[in-house]
Amino acid sequence: MKTKNFSSVILLIVIFCIPSFVNSQVVYSTKFKPPQVNIEVLFSYAQPFPNMYGTVSDFFAFKNYGVKNGLPGAQVNVKLTADKKGRILPYLSLGYNLFYGKDNGTAFIDSNIINSGYPLPGSTQYNTVSGSSKIYLHNFNAGLGFSYAFTNKSRWTPHLDAELDLNMLFGTYRQTPYNTGETSFTIKNAARFGFGVGAGIKVRITKAFGLAFTTKYKFANVLGKNSERIFEQNKMTLLDKANTGINGNLSKDRHIQYIEVLLGVSFYIGRK
Repeated sequence: MKTKNFSSVILLIVIFCIPSFVNSQVVYSTKFKPPQVNIEVLFSYAQPFPNMYGTVSDFFAFKNYGVKNGLPGAQVNVKLTADKKGRILPYLSLGYNLFYGKDNGTAFIDSNIINSGYPLPGSTQYNTVSGSSKIYLHNFNAGLGFSYAFTNKSRWTPHLDAELDLNMLFGTYRQTPYNTGETSFTIKNAARFGFGVGAGIKVRITKAFGLAFTTKYKFANVLGKNSERIFEQNKMTLLDKANTGINGNLSKDRHIQYIEVLLGVSFYIGRK
């Protein structure tokens, strides 16, 4: 009788323990429903490609834009879910990129002033003097695009992006000839149309929050290239279209191409 009672107690313990044991061995994966809106806030670094990448002396020879590095930028993407599975996402993109180049031994405008038009006529260039120089090129851009997401049962979502962009490009050239203070020259604002293509991956940590990583190739001045001489003091234009009529060295178009690396956070709003 005692043995029977003892066996009954053991059986009851086993019955109560089995569900707990089974539950402890099962890993449940959370499948989130597609959001109505996905907002990405990203920090970026942009690396210039050839035709943009070069030395400051190349900039004045109209070979490229004299920049070698990018500086921190930012981008915001607002994506709308267009289908039930969350695969097609049209989006609006707003971004900013900054590029930088320098020369620690040379100032490239010997007169330290532009007052007779730029660029100089013929194939003339300014003489150089000892000093230092820096060049900054800015790009504020707005784009309309589509993203295709490879949705699955995990938190990780790879995606492909393609967009058309309006780019507002402008810059500053600064030089400091030795024994002289710094002088700034303005590269006037110019609107150009281009495109971007890229790929990335997002990880959804909660229903409302996640992380995002993306890379994009950008061609900022596919359409709208223009070159003309201006007669404003210490002012330049972007001079991205070949035009030997205003200077013989301007024999080739200058393309503005770069790759972006973006990392940031992703916010998910609503459910599709």
